[in-house]
Amino acid sequence: MLTGVLCVIAAAAAVGNWAATATANQRFDWITKPTATAALLVIAASASGAAHPARPWWIVAFVGCLAGDVLLMLPSDRFVPGLVAFLAGHVAFVIGMVQLQPHGPARPVRIALAGATVIGEAVVVAWPVVGKVRRDEPALVVPLVAYMLTIWTMLAMAALRTGWWGIAGAVLFSVSDSIIAWERFVQTRRWMGPTVMITYHGALVGLLLALFH
Repeated sequence: MLTGVLCVIAAAAAVGNWAATATANQRFDWITKPTATAALLVIAASASGAAHPARPWWIVAFVGCLAGDVLLMLPSDRFVPGLVAFLAGHVAFVIGMVQLQPHGPARPVRIALAGATVIGEAVVVAWPVVGKVRRDEPALVVPLVAYMLTIWTMLAMAALRTGWWGIAGAVLFSVSDSIIAWERFVQTRRWMGPTVMITYHGALVGLLLALFH
């Protein structure tokens, strides 16, 4: 019963956040963004049937995502602390994935998907973004590269240790972060804000479901 209620809350908050982002409704964004993540966090912590050795790491990961959500919403620029919070979340996901049993025969396909995502992002996004940051904000090069390597490690671990839900979540997380990086450092477009949140919430749902499958 509780899980069902939390699923409804998470879904309503996520859809509301997409609308808030699309319409630049900052107040509604502040309410809906952390609410969606918090609801998914409580599901990870309380729902029965989860892979128990991995559950604590999933909880830590969702706490990191929630902290990142809040830090990136603050009026002052908290990009680096937000980056660190999400990086900690990715590290927790990686450690949690090590606790899972590898998922069977489709693993080579998932590995190929993860590899294609990494190569595509490295060429299309990472190279120009890091070049731009090196010129304009050199102090951010090291944390940004560390973050990219960490999320690509999570992608690799998802391909090796989780099923389709896990790899879908990891790919969507990587895509969402790539759009954020492009929007912040290279060029912004109106569609980017809603797309970031749609892929982000899809990522969280996929990674949550990986805990149960």
